[in-house]
Amino acid sequence: MTAACFAPGAVATSFGQASTGITGLVFRSPARAFMRTPAQGADTLVWLATADDGWRNGG
Repeated sequence: MTAACFAPGAVATSFGQASTGITGLVFRSPARAFMRTPAQGADTLVWLATADDGWRNGG
């Protein structure tokens, strides 16, 4: 059995726009221009789900 985890980083979605405080501020600010698109955020997950077993190093 193999388990893999990943974090897509900051992705420009509507997830945090309604939040108050710093989270909402970041998601409503020009910083969104530097965030990944939802498609870019999904790239790693799709790769992990479809890649050959060769990437696994047994770590």
